[in-house]
Amino acid sequence: MVRRQGVGVTVAGATERWFTPAFRDSAAARRLLEQLTTISVEGYAACCEAVGNFDFHGDLQRIAPPTLVVAGEDDPVIRPSAGAELAAGIRDATLVPIPAAAHLANVEQPDAFAAAVLSHLEERPAA
Repeated sequence: MVRRQGVGVTVAGATERWFTPAFRDSAAARRLLEQLTTISVEGYAACCEAVGNFDFHGDLQRIAPPTLVVAGEDDPVIRPSAGAELAAGIRDATLVPIPAAAHLANVEQPDAFAAAVLSHLEERPAA
């Protein structure tokens, strides 16, 4: 569809998937959605194909470093149950759900996202 109609055709769906209703009209959401229309059609389509065809479930146990799984509690793309599945399948993983956030939790709840990442990094011994 993107190859035929351009990346702009995805904006309405991205709005619904990426952000909660309370955040959709924010300046940050509008800015990202506008930027979406300017990216490479072929690049976007290829990324969609790669993500759609990639199944990593069989490799989760191979992940060795302590891992942080951050999931927006209102994410319709990667549902909270998928985040829990990831964390359960990765040795030494921690799941941090981000309330009031959809797919782009780092944009919608930047303070909560940053706190989760910084806490994860601070708990790790220096190499």
